[in-house]
Amino acid sequence: MKIIVPKDLRLACWIVWLATGIVWADHPGSGAAAEKHRFDFLERSGFESLPDTVRFTEMELSDRVVYSRQRTVVGAGVEAIVQGDHVAYHFDRNSGRLKDFRAHWRNDIPELLPDVIDKDGAEAKALDLAEEARIARGLAGTNRNLAKIRFSGLYYLKPDSEVVGIHPAPENPCWIVETEQAGVLSAVVIDAIEGRIAGPAIPPPAAGFSFTGPVDISGCSSGWFSWYTDARDWFEKMGYATEMAQYPTQAKMIEKIQSLDLSVFYEMAHGGSTSFGNGCSDSTTASEVTAWLTGIPAVPFTFLGSCDGMCSTGAGTLSYAFRKGSMVGTATVGYCGMSNQPCIQDCWYDGYTIPWQTRLFKSLSQGKSIKEAFDIANADYPGCAQNNCMRLAGDPNLRLAPIDWRIGQTGRIYVDVAALGSNDGTSWTNAYTNLVDALGKAEPDSEVWVAAGTYRPRNNGLGRETAFVFKPGVAVYGGFLSGDTEMVQRNPSLNVTVLSGDMNRNDTAHPQSRTDNLYHVAIFNGCSDATILDGFTISGGNANWTDPDSTKPDGADSEQKYGGGIICINSRAVIRDCVIRDNSCSDRGGGIFVWDDAQPTLERCRVINNSSGILGGGIASYGPVNLDTCTFEGNTAQIGGGLWGTAEMVAGCRFIGNTATLNGGGVYAIADMTIENGLFADNQAASFGGGIYGQDCDVVIRNCTLSMNQATRYGGAYNDGGTTLALNSILWNNTDTSNDLYRAQIHGL
Repeated sequence: MKIIVPKDLRLACWIVWLATGIVWADHPGSGAAAEKHRFDFLERSGFESLPDTVRFTEMELSDRVVYSRQRTVVGAGVEAIVQGDHVAYHFDRNSGRLKDFRAHWRNDIPELLPDVIDKDGAEAKALDLAEEARIARGLAGTNRNLAKIRFSGLYYLKPDSEVVGIHPAPENPCWIVETEQAGVLSAVVIDAIEGRIAGPAIPPPAAGFSFTGPVDISGCSSGWFSWYTDARDWFEKMGYATEMAQYPTQAKMIEKIQSLDLSVFYEMAHGGSTSFGNGCSDSTTASEVTAWLTGIPAVPFTFLGSCDGMCSTGAGTLSYAFRKGSMVGTATVGYCGMSNQPCIQDCWYDGYTIPWQTRLFKSLSQGKSIKEAFDIANADYPGCAQNNCMRLAGDPNLRLAPIDWRIGQTGRIYVDVAALGSNDGTSWTNAYTNLVDALGKAEPDSEVWVAAGTYRPRNNGLGRETAFVFKPGVAVYGGFLSGDTEMVQRNPSLNVTVLSGDMNRNDTAHPQSRTDNLYHVAIFNGCSDATILDGFTISGGNANWTDPDSTKPDGADSEQKYGGGIICINSRAVIRDCVIRDNSCSDRGGGIFVWDDAQPTLERCRVINNSSGILGGGIASYGPVNLDTCTFEGNTAQIGGGLWGTAEMVAGCRFIGNTATLNGGGVYAIADMTIENGLFADNQAASFGGGIYGQDCDVVIRNCTLSMNQATRYGGAYNDGGTTLALNSILWNNTDTSNDLYRAQIHGL
């Protein structure tokens, strides 16, 4: 077994572990004291030194304060930006506690910048190249003084950098120099050590439009292909059939903008707030868009990728035209000042524009509102958020997924426990009062809308084996109020919709009151990823079967010992925005049990206060479950208090206050597992691995914080028979009975 920790992280470990009680102690959350407290943390984190902390920028979002800095490498009188590398600390705006730590930090970058050609030399080479291009095109003029430098910067480029036309990008530091001559923009990459022209760079759009317009207008060539392809891919993932176009004509623009099917629109081209150049000789103005949309609804979502597309959003602008001036049900997002400092450096050439829009679209695809998605993208990539390089106008509550208008009335079934009509599921008035009836009627591609209330499956003679059995291809959504007409109106947090295993309605806070509850509340068997459970609380399941002679045909113990809340068999179902709480089992998976090659996905779920007699208080999984932005809190088991088993990916999850009476308070991994952007805090194990335990497998911990976890041995992380790779992570104030702060953090150092 070996532990691999980058040098930066080793420093972080030594410094941060000794700085006990810094962030989690009570302290004022605002004002000068809180600000000093946050900077004290940054200086002691190990990632930061005192000179680094003065380079931090502060950004306030709705629920947090973000301190971020771009990574640079310093040389003699010059410094190079490491494209794509940054660190960001997210503090709770009110309490001042550390909510999240995110970093991208390559290990192949030197600590000191070697000798490089100076800025003047690089710009001279770029001007010479621009002059050669002018002569080749036969443009008027006699000398290179007609060209001017628009931007120059020194970078270590990402190998797959989107803003250069060289793949892979050079490993040496490079100058990117952008010039303008006779209205023509060009950019070049110059190897800063060898002094040679390495290839072209891609300047930001500055004067036109298209799904992609031409970068070189006069030559009608090239384009922002990575940008508009990325947008197309995400629109498709959200369910929108999307056509891509390169240099579209005005006729194509009119056809698309006037189409009643158009819901999402993306342009990336030269332009500003009032016009963009969609083709080689065609352009589109705000007044034309206004005229084309006469008598036609506003476009729900528009991304304006022209450099100044969103600098103005009032009457007479593209943003206003696409929204038809409305602030309800329509929104525009895009760039402002992207071709000028500081945005051209901090966002464009630093390589964050595609990651920013990818994060925006991913959040939208998960059902978040446009404002929520916008804030998430800004928090992840502060270089684009600062100085308002990215802007939003219109309805902050607009949601693009799921697409409720794609399914007609015949495909929607209504459920409301208080409905008094004919109870045939055809409307809110005539809604079914029991979800079981709706599931019985539903066919693949149907939607079931469920109003707030508590639902129990109908007792059909199966006793405690009764459950809600979900059908393949059926999407079931909770969180509605009776009468809601749009998906965006539902609010699962306020309109709590409960699926309960308490058939006798006699549960109390004492676990003994649940001995007569259903073995499982919900069952997924043979379901595809088109099967969705979204916006429910699943509680009161108790899989406590104890007959030692009962076996399944495959030799496993009775499944009535497994999965008190949910049991998932041979399924790829999507469980989203659900709360799985107060469920229990005698063997495996108090909250959820994943079996028989199942691969479900959990997004933004909370797994709380579940318990298991042996494995996986929150989840026990024999299939590669996908966990995205989930919270595991207060779960208990002998082994794997929060999660036991296998996982394809654990991303953006929090494991807080989970307990194992043996090993693995937060997570017990039995197969290779990658954990990214996670938080492990206050988890406990009576034996090994308070935060994480790996058994005969490789565990990768990337951009994570492990803090205040406890165990008899190795409070932070332990691996028996495998490799732990910890990257850009903080291990701080984890404890064990050895009283050795270093050993208590992670096994094997």
